[in-house]
Amino acid sequence: MLDRINKNLKNGSIILMHNGTDNTANSLEGIIKSIQTKGYNIVKVSELIYNENYEIDANGTQKLKNNNE
Repeated sequence: MLDRINKNLKNGSIILMHNGTDNTANSLEGIIKSIQTKGYNIVKVSELIYNENYEIDANGTQKLKNNNE
């Protein structure tokens, strides 16, 4: 699990963790430490998602809308 996260981790990544499994509970502390060691901050999903004035590009990436159009 940690190897998969580390391989794909980048700014804005959302890591979905399923609760109720032993693997998640046992891995969470190590995953958090690994993410923080790489200099990333852990934030709530609501802090990553734009609530107003955004658009989704062809790749599915959410971006602030350019108001100069």
